[in-house]
Amino acid sequence: MSLLLRAIVAAEDVGAAVDLGLRSVSGTRAAGLASAWDTGRAAGEAELLDHHRVVQAVFERVPCLPARFGSVFADEEALRARLALREADLAAQLIRLGHRCELAITCAWREQDAPTRATIAPARSGRAYLERGLTQLRGERARERRAEAIVARLLSELAIEPACIRHRICPRPAVAVSMSALVTRDAIDELRSRVARLGAQLPDVTTVMQGPWAPYTFAVSE
Repeated sequence: MSLLLRAIVAAEDVGAAVDLGLRSVSGTRAAGLASAWDTGRAAGEAELLDHHRVVQAVFERVPCLPARFGSVFADEEALRARLALREADLAAQLIRLGHRCELAITCAWREQDAPTRATIAPARSGRAYLERGLTQLRGERARERRAEAIVARLLSELAIEPACIRHRICPRPAVAVSMSALVTRDAIDELRSRVARLGAQLPDVTTVMQGPWAPYTFAVSE
């Protein structure tokens, strides 16, 4: 049966997750933790959520690099060969990430100004169509500028080194900023307070922080 890779851990840490029922494939410095997987099995939301649960359980025990869901290998030898190709890089990532965890910060617009396509009435003329498109474009640009300003405020308030931050502005119509931060566990409470304080000063967005999670955004395990 094939193997679904769950996470990469240091070779000396494979025993920490033995109670999770995972199979370990070890190299010299890094090891893969995997579950038996039927390649004919359909994968949906339930399987994705279970993958997240397993990764979090590993992460609560030892530092790990979470695998992207769907990383399937034909057998242990195939996984071992893949580990051998990337072992130096994987070991370096484990050292760099250490016990750091990922926090997700989302700033959602309080008001939705842009109507959905279903609610937009047909334009009465070509000129009206162009004017409406221009108005919509101006609104989008204004929101992008506002989102950039919110990012600047977040970066200033959080005071996290740039290499430990990833962010996107306006990834969806309802969201101004989606940000991931790589932090140590002892910094979480202070960061949560900072985000809450800043959120109270931003009248046009609702700010939410989620986590801690394994460092999905920052790890490259495959």
